[in-house]
Amino acid sequence: MPLGAVAAALRSPLDRGGGRRDSAVSYNDGGGVVDDDRGGSSFGAGGGGGKKGAFGPSLSKKPKHSSSSSGGGAGGGGSASASASSSAKPRLVQRTSSVDTRKDVTHLTWASLLGLLKFREYFVTVDHFSIWRRHLSWAKEDGGQLRTLMTQKFSTNMVFMSLLLGAELNVLFNSSHITTQMRQDMRDSNHGSIEFWIGMCITTSVVLTLFTLLSTFTAWGMVSVVSDENAHCVLRSSIGQYVCFLPSRLILTAIYSFLLWMVMFLFILLPKFWSLLLLACVVALFFHIVTVFSAFGRLILHSGALGTSRIFDPDFERELLPRGLHTSLLFKATDELRKGTSVTRQYREPSRPIGQVDHDDDDYGASDDDDDDLLGGHSDHRGGG
Repeated sequence: MPLGAVAAALRSPLDRGGGRRDSAVSYNDGGGVVDDDRGGSSFGAGGGGGKKGAFGPSLSKKPKHSSSSSGGGAGGGGSASASASSSAKPRLVQRTSSVDTRKDVTHLTWASLLGLLKFREYFVTVDHFSIWRRHLSWAKEDGGQLRTLMTQKFSTNMVFMSLLLGAELNVLFNSSHITTQMRQDMRDSNHGSIEFWIGMCITTSVVLTLFTLLSTFTAWGMVSVVSDENAHCVLRSSIGQYVCFLPSRLILTAIYSFLLWMVMFLFILLPKFWSLLLLACVVALFFHIVTVFSAFGRLILHSGALGTSRIFDPDFERELLPRGLHTSLLFKATDELRKGTSVTRQYREPSRPIGQVDHDDDDYGASDDDDDDLLGGHSDHRGGG
């Protein structure tokens, strides 16, 4: 993509219309134009005529009195040029618009990934299934790194579940009228009362949370003592994968039971219309959150983002806007699913980075035809192919 096209995409409609600039910071120091927008900057040598910014002169404004200093090197310099250069003050312009005019994220962003999901992943995020732990076990080549990831997850779960347990016990044993009636219905086995079933859900949630804390604490203590040299063989084994993800499944059941009794409370605290309205909002938000993170997880797995090999060639990646990155990652994930690449082969024989021209085919498991399919028939010839 030509740099002029990148510059045109980065400018806001105000900039094109002669209004306020869209760049973050821009000033002229007498020797050349400096533009700090998106990290693109270029410094001109003093007295050398001044160099353009990284994205061309259209992205940089000069003060009105700096025209003589910008070309001061053409006539060998002079007192007039030097005085104009010294009197030029930095001009700072900050982007103030909160509107995403480039549409980096739209409502179709997550919807375009729904084709990667299985049906069950609309209800439970993909990181709670076996495919996630298989990818994680084989993607990390350093045993110490894999063990550190597991222990960090355990520590986070301990803190979260401790807070959840405190909230559940506070609701179960507080002295409010509703919870007092709930405990009375539980003692009387009043199965026709909604308070009875709320109490059963809270009690179940408390038990699940306690066992989650027990399993997480035990797994944390055992996994943390495994050496770096043997972490791979232990954590990649069947029992190792089951032990590491058992607390995660208990957390899932505890959270879902917590959500269930919270929703049931709506029908006690609110009229029927408002309770149904809030229930619809809860269900819609629940499915949105689960599908978004399941889709993102599938994209991480099938694009090879867990591995150490690059997905894109660095030069090619720098030219892509957020929408281009999203589309290319989706093509990559879809192609891996189409080829049916196994988990072990995906990380042992990684595909050639997208957009790479000068390469050695022996280092990667993909061919030129595979890369052409990923790019939709467009190839990059900046490397002189």
